[in-house]
Amino acid sequence: MSICFPDISKLALHLPTHSGIRIDATFNKELLPIPGHYSCPLGVIEFEGKFISVFDPEGKAHMEVYSCDGGWEWSWQSEQHLKLVWGQTENLEDSINLYREVRPMDTINRDALSKIKRILTLDMMLSNGEVVHCYDDVIDLIVELASNHLASGTLIYIPGWCGKYDKDYPNYLPSEQLGGEQGFSRMMEKANRENVIVMPHMNYWGYDPELQLFTKDQLKDMQLHDEHGVPAGWAGPTSPFLYMRPDHPEWQKVLLKQITSFLAKYDIKAIMLDQIGFEIRDKRCDFKKGTDEILNQIRLCKPELIISGEMLNDHLVSEVNLIQTWGMPWCGLGIDLTAYTSSITKALFPEVSFYGHLGLPAISEGKYTWTNHEYLSQKGIEAAFYEAQQHLSAMGGIPHVRLHYKTNGLDSISLRYLLSRDNEVEKERL
Repeated sequence: MSICFPDISKLALHLPTHSGIRIDATFNKELLPIPGHYSCPLGVIEFEGKFISVFDPEGKAHMEVYSCDGGWEWSWQSEQHLKLVWGQTENLEDSINLYREVRPMDTINRDALSKIKRILTLDMMLSNGEVVHCYDDVIDLIVELASNHLASGTLIYIPGWCGKYDKDYPNYLPSEQLGGEQGFSRMMEKANRENVIVMPHMNYWGYDPELQLFTKDQLKDMQLHDEHGVPAGWAGPTSPFLYMRPDHPEWQKVLLKQITSFLAKYDIKAIMLDQIGFEIRDKRCDFKKGTDEILNQIRLCKPELIISGEMLNDHLVSEVNLIQTWGMPWCGLGIDLTAYTSSITKALFPEVSFYGHLGLPAISEGKYTWTNHEYLSQKGIEAAFYEAQQHLSAMGGIPHVRLHYKTNGLDSISLRYLLSRDNEVEKERL
C-alpha cells in the first residue's frame, strides 16, 4: 500500500497510546519510538483537513513509529500475512467509526461504575517502608466525607495497603504496620456503611522472587521474556519484581488463591490490577487466553466486583473498564508529551470510565508511593496539579484527587474538584 502526501510538514498521525498522542512535524523524533503500549491496532493520518484510518482488522500485527532521516516512520510487522484496512473520512470521529464497524467494542456494564462520583488516592506505605496513612486514617477520612455529605459515591484508592508498595507480590494481605486484619476489617465495615468503595492496589503479573514460591527451573518457564529472550520484570525506582506469564497454570494457581481468598474474607467492591492489558512479545505466552482465565475466576468468586486497570485495550474493555489514564509526565515517564495529545483514545472508548494515574499530583506537598518527583520539582506542585486536572477533564474522567490527608486534611481546592461532577448535575437539573 502506498499513500503519497505532497507536503509532509502538514502531516500528522493520531495514535491510541499515552491516552492519545498526535505526532506532527514539530514532534521531536529523538523521542521515538514512544515507550508504552497501543490500545488497539489503529492509527489515523491527518492531512489538510482529511483523515485516513489504517488498521489491522484481525489485531495480530505489531505497529510502531520510529525516527528516520525524514522525520518518522510508521511501521507494521506481522509473523503471518499482513492485512491492513484503510479508508478516508472527513474527521477523526468518522475514522474511528470505520474501525469500529470492523472491530466493534465489547459491551460494557456501566451499572456499578455509574455509582462512582469521585475518587481519592490515599498513599498507604511507600516502597521504603515509610507509613504515610494507616487504615484508621482512611476511617477518619470517611467520617469527614460523611459529615460533608460526600461519602456515598466516593471511591478511595489505596496503593501500598498490604505493605511496602510493589513489594511481596502476590501476598495480598492486610499489613500489620497499617493496622492488621482488625484495622482493615474496621475500615471496610465503615466504608460499606457509608457507601464508600475502597479499592486496594494489586498487580496481575507481578511476583517478588524473595518470596521463593517457585524453583529456578519453574521460573525459567513461568517468567516472561522479551522479544530478545531477556527475562522481563519491573526494575524501576520502587520495589523490583518479575513479570510472570498470565497463561501459566502454576502462576494462575498462586495468584488466584491470593486474590479469591482475600475477596472471600472481606466485602471488597473494587480492586486495581496494575499493568493488566500490557503485553510483552513472548511467543510462549497467550496473553488473551491467560488474562481471560484469570478474570473469569475472579468473576466467579465475586461477579459484581469492579476491576480497574492501567493499560487500556480492545479485548479487556468489557471486563476492565475503570481505567487509569497513562503516558503523562506525572506517570514517572522521562518525557512530556502533553503538547501532543489527541482525542483518539477517548473517542475509541466512549463508554470507559477514566480516572487519574497512580502518579496524579496532589495540590499539597507530601509523600508518594509512585515516582513523579522529578516532574513535580520541575513543574512546581500547583502547576502540576492543575495540568493533571485539566488533562483528566479533557479525557472526561471521574473527578479524582490525591490527598496527603494525615498532614494536610481535605483541602478546599481538592474538595472543589471532587464536587465538579455534582455541580454539573445540579446545573443540568436547573
